[in-house]
Amino acid sequence: MKKRYSKLENERLNTQALRFFEYLDNEAKEAFIIQKVRRSKEFKQYLLEKEALLQTPSLFSKYELREH
Repeated sequence: MKKRYSKLENERLNTQALRFFEYLDNEAKEAFIIQKVRRSKEFKQYLLEKEALLQTPSLFSKYELREH
């Protein structure tokens, strides 16, 4: 069963994840994203929405993601 977090806890975890992500180089970021996307289609959507908000270039443009 999935653990449910409060809204405040989710914000804290998201902030921590974003801080961690900022320290990775571009190659590590791509590897991290690709690994997560292969596990979760929702994560891909989440990242695409974040990229749109941050107006950053998409890291998915180079990759053809197939459904399993």
